[in-house]
Amino acid sequence: MSDNERVKGGIPPWLATFVDVARQLDQAGVTYIVIGVGGANFHTLNPADTFETDDLDLLLPLDSRNLVRAWDACDKLGFHVEADQPRRVVAERCTTRAARPIELAVDLTLEVAAFEFDDLWAERRTFLVDKVEIPVAKLSQIIRSKAAANRERDRRFLAAHADRLRQMLDGDEI
Repeated sequence: MSDNERVKGGIPPWLATFVDVARQLDQAGVTYIVIGVGGANFHTLNPADTFETDDLDLLLPLDSRNLVRAWDACDKLGFHVEADQPRRVVAERCTTRAARPIELAVDLTLEVAAFEFDDLWAERRTFLVDKVEIPVAKLSQIIRSKAAANRERDRRFLAAHADRLRQMLDGDEI
C-alpha cells in the first residue's frame, strides 16, 4: 500500500474517521476523552507507526445527557448505536458501541480501570487534528489503566510493546 493510499489529506485512515466523529461530538457539546490503544496512538512519535486496534475508546463522564448527545452525534454520522435507556446505562456504567461497516468502531464507555473521568480530564493532552481539538488521556495513565484492568489482551499488548511504550513516555512517569 502506498503512502498516498494510507494517508488521505495528511491524516492516517484510522484517524480520518475519528476526526469526523470528534468534530460532530464537539458540535454537539459532548465531553469525552480518548483512552485505550487508540489514545496511545495519539502519543506515537511517528504517526505511521501506530498500534493496531479495531476500535477507539472514549471515556465519558457519568452524565446521561452527555451520553445521549454522544449517541445522537454518532447517529448523525451514520453509525449504528446500540443504545438503551441512558439513565440505566450510566447507573450500570455500560459501554455502548457506535459502528459503521468496514470502519473503526467507537466505544463510548463510562468507566476505566484505575481512574475516574475527572482524574484523566484534569491531566489530558489535547491534540489538534484537521482543526479539531481532541482530548486524550496521558500515555502513562493509559498504560496504568491497561495494567490495572489485567485483561489478557491488555497484558499481551503491554508485554509486546513494553520497550516502545517506555520510549514513548518521554519523561512521563508511569
